[in-house]
Amino acid sequence: MSQNFRLFIAVNLPQSFKAALAQVQNQLNQMRAVRWTKPAHIHLTLQFLGDVPVGRVDAIVDALNQTAPSVAAFDLSPAGVGAFPGLKRPRIIWVGVASSAAEAPASLHRAVIRATQTVGFTPEARPFSPHLTIGRVQKWAGKTDYARIADIITRTPIESVGGFTVRRISLVRSQLKPTGPVYTTLAEVPMGD
Repeated sequence: MSQNFRLFIAVNLPQSFKAALAQVQNQLNQMRAVRWTKPAHIHLTLQFLGDVPVGRVDAIVDALNQTAPSVAAFDLSPAGVGAFPGLKRPRIIWVGVASSAAEAPASLHRAVIRATQTVGFTPEARPFSPHLTIGRVQKWAGKTDYARIADIITRTPIESVGGFTVRRISLVRSQLKPTGPVYTTLAEVPMGD
């Protein structure tokens, strides 16, 4: 029986950026109905691959190595705080991201999708919406919690969070544990200059 790894492809964030996001979480922490993402776990997901046989990992890395250098490195900065599916009944609290090269995050996502399609993965049906998940709303939350979350989100500035340059993408293993996920970077793939 072959072993499977739960995998995703992401942009890992520098420590300074994660520390700044932790400050945003501190500004928002008045919301009792939110379980906050550990800053060390915050990343920009490019594609979730799911449970993958270990024997396919090398092929995925090879495909990413063929594609990633065709995408130029780009700057990434925060672009507001929001919620999915919306502020009326939020489930996910996120920080949006933007680049001065407006299409750069989407171009990187498309390159990753092209690479993984060559080794048998299909893209998700929902459109790519670049964001950093910083918290999840508890299932027991009610209307009062939702209203408070919406109010705090709309009043929280994130100007103090600086940007960084995306120079590589990572293939990451996610192990789900009772204490929370454990992420292990299996490979880092450089992008173009």
